[in-house]
Amino acid sequence: HCSPQALAAELLARGLARERLRRRTEHALASLTPRERQVITLAARGQTNRQIAETLVIAPETVKSHLRNALAKLGLHTKAELRLLLSRLEIHPDTGDPM
Repeated sequence: HCSPQALAAELLARGLARERLRRRTEHALASLTPRERQVITLAARGQTNRQIAETLVIAPETVKSHLRNALAKLGLHTKAELRLLLSRLEIHPDTGDPM
């Protein structure tokens, strides 16, 4: 089992890693276009590409393009990864504020 010092060091390291990830994610979110932010906001809320297209009055292929570009900027591959990352960091993609 861990000593109190080792446990404290591990918790500090995890906290620092989480903060670095938060800063990188916020920087990447700031690089998104307004439309990319709209698309990932709706995707993070669980909407399908078709639902996003209907909401934003754009073609489903356009949604896919915006989503692909946004995910690439964030270093992600799927909407599930997007939801997990934003949830873990409690970031709302529209504002950078907590979800």
